[in-house]
Amino acid sequence: IIETNGLLYMTLDSNPGGIRIAEKLGLHKHEELPRFFNKFVYSEALWSRLAYRMRDMTVDDIPRVLQIWAELELQEGSLSVKSFLSAKAGQYVVAVDNRTDQILGVCALTKVMENTYIIGLYGVDRRYQGLGIGSHIFSTIMTHIGPDDSAVLFSEHHLQDMYRERLGFSHDSGIQLIAYECRPVRTRNLQNLVDSIAGIRIKRIGDSLMDSVVEYDRKVHRQSRAQVLNRMFSDPECRALVAIDESGDQVAGYGVIHMCSDGNGRVGPLYADSESVAELLLRELIDNFPEMVVKGLIYEPLANNTGAMSIADKLGLKVEVKLPVLFTKQIDMDFQWDKVYCSHSPNFSII
Repeated sequence: IIETNGLLYMTLDSNPGGIRIAEKLGLHKHEELPRFFNKFVYSEALWSRLAYRMRDMTVDDIPRVLQIWAELELQEGSLSVKSFLSAKAGQYVVAVDNRTDQILGVCALTKVMENTYIIGLYGVDRRYQGLGIGSHIFSTIMTHIGPDDSAVLFSEHHLQDMYRERLGFSHDSGIQLIAYECRPVRTRNLQNLVDSIAGIRIKRIGDSLMDSVVEYDRKVHRQSRAQVLNRMFSDPECRALVAIDESGDQVAGYGVIHMCSDGNGRVGPLYADSESVAELLLRELIDNFPEMVVKGLIYEPLANNTGAMSIADKLGLKVEVKLPVLFTKQIDMDFQWDKVYCSHSPNFSII
């Protein structure tokens, strides 16, 4: 028996009377129920009463959320989660066991532009999968999408049909995120990246440069993300560098590296005016913060930037997965794509 805010009614297909009662109540078939019986009928702990509730995610929840993600062999860093959560950039929901207060699942909805929201950080503890918790979290998040809004997500290939046919993500942007990994980063490959550019100076992002970097980011995104970036740059976990064009003392790009839930260093965002500036920033990030790449490196460019993928090739990175961008409604993505060399995070941002 599962208690939720609604009603879950279980009957057998061999009992016509039970089915008629369900029809009189106007109940819909629960698509995951067969998996519940097949997978958990012999589990006494899960067959007992499981009552859970939905609530807003807090900063204190982040370690448990990242634990769930790591156990699902997914990657995200506390820096990204904290930055967007603290900036109140969207709706972030967790499913919590009423008895133990343990988090069972999570999902995030972040506003990326007017009338456009990205869904990410979606996952359920393996021990509680197949009980409808994931569907409940996802539907809770989707209630925040208005009739004129578009929802966006990065989909793994084996889930595309489900998102398109059952959940309404029927528009394919034609854009893919390419997730690269390298374990560990090979020093000899690092030598393939440029180590200097005449007239370009690399500096750490401090208070004196923060406003200039935020403005550069605004031009790339076509809207300000000041609250998110200010929280990110002021976080002690953040390792960030900016490229300054000395001819006009202007920002020519910036990059961030931080630790992921699986112990790998993750680059993102990495925005730059040119491939050579992006190379230099990436090399300096790895050289200046070697503790971030002891285990390995995660690098996630978009496939429409060939220069970004060229950098991955120079570093000898391996493609782990390709994630298409799906929408519920077609939108105009007026970003400065040519400056995007590594996504901020596919859980919270299109670029």
